[in-house]
Amino acid sequence: PTPSSRRQLLMTPLFVAPLLPLSSSKIPTRHAALTRRSPFPTTRRPSRPAPAPSPSMQVEGEGEACALDEIPEYPKLGDGSLMTRKAHGTAPRPAQSPLRFADLDPALADEMCCFNRHFYEPENLFQTSAEFMNCPPTLKDGKTRVFFDSVMGKPVFRAPVDRTWESFLKESEHYWWPSFRDREVVWDNVRCLEDGECVTVDGVHLGHNLQDSSGNKYCVNVVAIAGEKAEDLGYDLEDIMADLDRIYGELGIEKLIAPSEEELVRGGYQPQRRDCVEVESTREVPAGVIDPAERKPHAMYSIFTERARNSESTPFSMMVLTVIGKLSEQAKREYPLWESPVGIPKLLHWEECAHKAAQATTGNAAFLFRTLEKWYVALRILVQSWEEEELLILQWFKMTSAFDIPALASLPALNALSSFAHDPARRFRLDRLRFHLAQKREQKGQSFRCIVFVQQRITAAVVAHIINSDPGLASLGLKAGFVASRDSKITPSITVSKSAVAETIRAFRDSKLNVLVATSVIEEGFDVPEANMVIGYDHLKDSVELCQRFGRARQQDSAIVLLDERDDRPLGLLESVRQIQDDMAQDYVPSRSNLARNTGGTSATVPAYSAPMPSNLAGDRTMQRAREHIVYSTVLKDAEMSTTPLRVLNIYVQKMKATLTEEFLLTGSALLFSCVLRYRCGDRLIEAEGSGRSKKDAKNACTLIVLADLVKQTRP
Repeated sequence: PTPSSRRQLLMTPLFVAPLLPLSSSKIPTRHAALTRRSPFPTTRRPSRPAPAPSPSMQVEGEGEACALDEIPEYPKLGDGSLMTRKAHGTAPRPAQSPLRFADLDPALADEMCCFNRHFYEPENLFQTSAEFMNCPPTLKDGKTRVFFDSVMGKPVFRAPVDRTWESFLKESEHYWWPSFRDREVVWDNVRCLEDGECVTVDGVHLGHNLQDSSGNKYCVNVVAIAGEKAEDLGYDLEDIMADLDRIYGELGIEKLIAPSEEELVRGGYQPQRRDCVEVESTREVPAGVIDPAERKPHAMYSIFTERARNSESTPFSMMVLTVIGKLSEQAKREYPLWESPVGIPKLLHWEECAHKAAQATTGNAAFLFRTLEKWYVALRILVQSWEEEELLILQWFKMTSAFDIPALASLPALNALSSFAHDPARRFRLDRLRFHLAQKREQKGQSFRCIVFVQQRITAAVVAHIINSDPGLASLGLKAGFVASRDSKITPSITVSKSAVAETIRAFRDSKLNVLVATSVIEEGFDVPEANMVIGYDHLKDSVELCQRFGRARQQDSAIVLLDERDDRPLGLLESVRQIQDDMAQDYVPSRSNLARNTGGTSATVPAYSAPMPSNLAGDRTMQRAREHIVYSTVLKDAEMSTTPLRVLNIYVQKMKATLTEEFLLTGSALLFSCVLRYRCGDRLIEAEGSGRSKKDAKNACTLIVLADLVKQTRP
């Protein structure tokens, strides 16, 4: 279709089919008015015309437009990952109780906001709230009323804007729910998903975008916007201790026992010496990047595009955008169906589109799309790093030969970036990395083993390539490999298979490699040999990384080098936080009453599970319980189809990877068969005994007993 016809198609309201709720949704019978039918249309693009584009972004001396000339303004689209499962449904915590509008039900707010994607509250519920309906006196002076989400207390809407409070209520009554327009949305905290769902950046469900002839209209649940302002919530140390009390109680833990450092030393432990840690500041922040205090991670795309439209981006970013714009124009000439994906706020989608286009074409067109994929990767890094990672991008370009574009050989922006890549003044951090590797290799000799920790998978690939391609390091016998998540993609063209990860670690263990460049993936769950040097190429994020990464340098006389640290999280602060955490965990004793409440009425160490729980399984209980709840919903569906009890039990066994054993005995003069059935999964053991005139009858009797116990313990 032509661009105009595509736009017309996307503007047409499309109604979604009825959708099932999340498996963990808990809609009580007292809210019988709730329904699964969704009246909201899919919204993939705004219905109102996109705003007139700002003057094209240019690099000095050039008059050509770059990659971000025209991007739709509203609604602000979000990624589906916003609604992944968190600590409380899709949200970090339960809804506030009581709510700002005290005549609304906090339980309903919790259900609608945290365990719901497609349900909506009863029609015109907002009219039953006098506190919502009453017009504050300030609104008569032309001011607006701010609404905060009912979970996190962040501002999400403000009304009325460009209308009166009465007209806002009238439109809301017409559509049954509070209805807001584009300019009444606080877009810093709100996003729309591609199916029209309106959510917060924290994963709180608000409602849906329902378009009409006037444009976008966001119909939301009143219980979702009835929260108190965040700073008025007053969370303090008592709340933190209460959360700890709840967690300890759920896991059945009375005391966390940990050996002292003296006991560890007597057992052969080598304590980490503080004087072996070197900290350097090798980070070079480009001029013109956005101030860290103004950075909002959930809005990085919109902030980047706005800066680009206003020509406020760094010169480096403007050059990258110019090259991408030119490349996209060349690709369009070779393949007329090509449309730039940069206007879509899905960063990984850009390089995926170019990769698929390269596979679908041949010759010069395929070459242009392969090159465009490399530049889209660079653009993604720019957005994610707030335009700071110039060094990584330049080395990525060198590694992938992204500067070799004959059609753009005379482009000033391309030539300038190419010269930057070969400028020694721009490689300070890499030079320090080379220095420490060479120095410690000469000191340690053949026993040298080093792990270089980085934050991103692409950084791991680039740094390993730099080490292996450096003649000076090669002459010292240094060979590097990199490790990232198993079966993950670095880019659409570069993947990391499970076998490749295993082979790299095996080579490091066998001394075929002496440098391992890795992300946080090897902090836990990988059997990586001890190293005598650890280098932190990127800054430490928290005290967990501090503990895990320093713990990899377990050999005596090991060396640790940090090439970067955050200004707000220096090494000394992270060490003090780790010490505080250790002290709190060791000294904290949970409330015995809360422990008894969570363990079936007693304060015993063993909770309400049949088998004793080893300490190394304690942390798995919550995950096991969550899986059992999901299996329970599957069992309900099968039960509706009159499935046999044994079939239902087999669902539990298969889904939970449990073991089921049986024993039969023939007893008594009546020739009755006796059966003993044992179900074991993790720390849960259920044993049942039944009898019947046949083995089948006896087993069915046992099955019913086991199922009754399972359903009782796993029902949400």
